[in-house]
Amino acid sequence: MPRTHLTDRMKEIIKYNIKISGKSEKDVIKTWTDQIPLGRMGTPCEFAILVVFLVFERASYIIGKVIQVDDGFVKSSF
Repeated sequence: MPRTHLTDRMKEIIKYNIKISGKSEKDVIKTWTDQIPLGRMGTPCEFAILVVFLVFERASYIIGKVIQVDDGFVKSSF
């Protein structure tokens, strides 16, 4: 879920929210991080680790699954 990761697109969204709300960058980011159990946004590298794992032969039996990489942001299972 990219919305919990600090990607370039998320940085654009943060800048836009700063512009329209007049809030500081810290306050805008806090809006999201307050909802994330770890208290911070993930990095693109942390998301990529799952992708790299899934392309290995050892993960070949994993199919048709939803794997949340969001530190518990989504509170329900699918």
